[in-house]
Amino acid sequence: MDFFKAQEAARRRTWQLGVLFAAAIIALIVLTNLFVVLAGAFLTASSGGSAGIGSLASTPPSTWAWITVGVLGVVGTASLYKYLRLRGGGRVVAESFGGRLLSREQATFEEQRALNVVEEMAIAAGVPVPPVYVLEEPGINAFAAGHTIEDAVIGINRGTIELLGRDELQGVVAHEFSHILNGDMNINLRLIAVLHGILFIGLIGRLLLRSAGNASRRNGLPILLFGAGFAVIGYGGTFFGNLIKAAVSRQREYLADAAAVQFTRNPGGIAGALKKIGGHMTGSGITNGNAQEASHLFFAAVAPRFIRFLFATHPPLENRIRAIEPRWDGKYPVVSAETIDKGLDRKGLDRTNADYSSAGAASAMVGNVATPETIVDSVGNPGVTAVEQARDALTTCSSGLSLATQEPYGATALVYAVLLSPDTGIRTRQQEAIAERGSPGMAAETTRLYGLLSETDPVARSMLIDRAIPALKTLSTGQYRTLLQVMAFLVDADHRMDLLEWMTSLKLSKDLSPHFLGTQTNRMRFNSIGQVSADLIVLLASLSTLGNAPEEQRLAAFAKGLQIAGVEPASFPAQKLNFSTMSNCMFRLRDLAPLQKPKVLKAVVATLMYEQQLNTSDAALLHLIAGALDCPLPPVPLHGRS
Repeated sequence: MDFFKAQEAARRRTWQLGVLFAAAIIALIVLTNLFVVLAGAFLTASSGGSAGIGSLASTPPSTWAWITVGVLGVVGTASLYKYLRLRGGGRVVAESFGGRLLSREQATFEEQRALNVVEEMAIAAGVPVPPVYVLEEPGINAFAAGHTIEDAVIGINRGTIELLGRDELQGVVAHEFSHILNGDMNINLRLIAVLHGILFIGLIGRLLLRSAGNASRRNGLPILLFGAGFAVIGYGGTFFGNLIKAAVSRQREYLADAAAVQFTRNPGGIAGALKKIGGHMTGSGITNGNAQEASHLFFAAVAPRFIRFLFATHPPLENRIRAIEPRWDGKYPVVSAETIDKGLDRKGLDRTNADYSSAGAASAMVGNVATPETIVDSVGNPGVTAVEQARDALTTCSSGLSLATQEPYGATALVYAVLLSPDTGIRTRQQEAIAERGSPGMAAETTRLYGLLSETDPVARSMLIDRAIPALKTLSTGQYRTLLQVMAFLVDADHRMDLLEWMTSLKLSKDLSPHFLGTQTNRMRFNSIGQVSADLIVLLASLSTLGNAPEEQRLAAFAKGLQIAGVEPASFPAQKLNFSTMSNCMFRLRDLAPLQKPKVLKAVVATLMYEQQLNTSDAALLHLIAGALDCPLPPVPLHGRS
């Protein structure tokens, strides 16, 4: 899977959606015009008037125009209303389905297992861990929703949690992460808003039909007639809506299934989940009424089996299974919760079904040689080694640090601890600021976690920050603002530009701001690397000054990065780098076209690893930079520690 081509394709699908929406609107306008004029003529004739159905051709143009404006107004207003309702992103969608946010403190074993699998896949994919919502539905289903990676959530049915083994659950979660990485979520939410507008005329018709019974005999006939007509037109809207959903989503399901196999290297996982849907009495059905308009979000069809042909947002179950297992015998298993393995591993986490060795994963990582090309090719494309390394990180991490990521107080203290300076004098001033602005005991908790972090490397710290995102999203808005203020002080406490600290705070702010400040869809302002060459020069210059390399090597690394990016040779920036300059550069580079971003990342990698392999500080910084540019980077193979 090519992440950057997938992002570009997602943008093209937005145009495809616009064309299909326009075609549906034109059809609704024509149908509504014909119906309103004919109905008006019929009512006039039935009341003894001179106008009849035959007067259709004599209808003045102004009548057609007003009906057209009315249809556009109703559909546009309904779509805009739904779009504004969805501005809150994945959280709003999950809550509309009756989803409940999972927390580790109150989670059952099966829920803990689901949280572990989501956390594991997020770390492997190089994205912030998304919050997980459980839907109290017996069917086997799941979904990913959000406008961006930062506000994404994963929703999982109770049936999925209780009826799938770990490998099967991992296959389903990997499928949903494919939608997150491919940019499918944003188009899916826009599709909900579009469909709401198309279907709204039918909702008006049903409302009129309900009110017809309470109307007088004189008024009842017109209300009944228009209600029935608008309801019929609404069924036409349903037809167009399902056609649009099928056109946008069906092929994406095959691609997400294939990506899940690629991520896990285990076809039996996702195939087993699909087979259990076929063998389960409830299948993948969802009873919540809001799920139908968002059926394209889910892992499998949400309609009951006997009417599923009307809502074919997903390919047939047997076709999806045979695409993964061509020799499948066509038999569905008997589904029972008693068949699920509920063993525990040495850390109290769920035991995996795979034969896994931590040492084997570590040696596999060391055995690979990282190059700019291989690293950029892995963006949005986690392999089985990345998944194994993520699993290893979860099972070997200090229990004290893991617990800190699971609740907001500890997660806040963990962020502060990551940003504390190794210099005793500076750290004392930082701790005083935390005590002054933070919650009671926050400074002491930060100091405790700082001691635990001394045993971890920068890559592990970066993973911990990603794991803390769900807990940090449960902060109040006031607590979030305090977090930003304290982070800014901690980063600037030594009055020097430390890229690793600054990028940590920048990416953390980027990951949290959509939740607290509202989602802003990324703009694509720049189509060529030349338009942001000045910003790239500043970034590469800052990277080339890292470490204690002689000036000649720093200049050579800077020049190599420019060459890799295809940018004309430039002089090393004379001005001193500062937070404001770097922030502006990163924001502009983030708005670069998807197919141009590989040049930026390759240049960054080439500058960091000039004449050497990446160390852990370089790898952590690369992960942060890639994340800030909306390029999720899996764990990078290393040759040594530092």
